[in-house]
Amino acid sequence: MKKKELPAVHHLGDAGHFCDANRCRFHLHTHIGRYCISTIGDYYPLDARDGAPKEIGAGRLYETIVFDLLSRRRRWCGIASDAYRTRGRANAGHASFVAFFAKKAGAK
Repeated sequence: MKKKELPAVHHLGDAGHFCDANRCRFHLHTHIGRYCISTIGDYYPLDARDGAPKEIGAGRLYETIVFDLLSRRRRWCGIASDAYRTRGRANAGHASFVAFFAKKAGAK
């Protein structure tokens, strides 16, 4: 009997979502099997003249979105997400999503 291979966990060095992510100073990006977990924040768009980070969306400076990489219809529609106001909470939120989806995917 063959052993079932568990999905690998890959931590990537670039942002996993957001069209202007190159202007984010914070990003975490993890793939686990079919799932992509991407957290971004600390956003400085080109028109940021006051030197302060800008919201990525309404009321959030950081966000995590989870994508199903194997879904043909909804590949870039998030299947889970959360928003944060601080870097610490963004780190913790990303770690929480990684733990949840690693368990769901059967990863080590």
